[in-house]
Amino acid sequence: MPKDDITEELIKDHAGKKRVPLILGITLAIIAIAVVVVVVIQSNSPQRKFKKLLDQGREFLSELEYEKAIASIDEVLKIDPKNEEALELKTEIYLAWAKAEEKAGNHEEAMKLAKEGYESTDDRQLKKLIDKLSKAGETVKEDGEKEEGKKETEVAPDPTTEEDSFQIYLS
Repeated sequence: MPKDDITEELIKDHAGKKRVPLILGITLAIIAIAVVVVVVIQSNSPQRKFKKLLDQGREFLSELEYEKAIASIDEVLKIDPKNEEALELKTEIYLAWAKAEEKAGNHEEAMKLAKEGYESTDDRQLKKLIDKLSKAGETVKEDGEKEEGKKETEVAPDPTTEEDSFQIYLS
């Protein structure tokens, strides 16, 4: 082999060896970019955002911060108004909030919250609570009126009891 052929062959061989690391480097860079793009897309996905907001809503509920809990859930429902998990959690929040108000003696606020929750979720549990609160409100009014009447009737025994009836019959 002539000297020029050997030199050309060495140059070609050396150039080919330089290309392999370059090609390998470019390939690895493309793979790294693809991985970063996938991670960024997944971290900004609606499902991930929903999960974060739902978790946040649950956390606020556990801390009895009902308004913040509702606000978190409403963010999910703005994007997906039919999201079942968000609607169920919103119902749970309104139920807890209304029951807390009822327990605190704030009957009107409890009723307002139950109605507001029912209007936004159309959940039958809230409808039942509204019915229960309505009946409880009527009972409270009736009891208030009856208590005055009870004072009068408690003084005199009821003549229709069996013992009194028996004594009346014997006399």
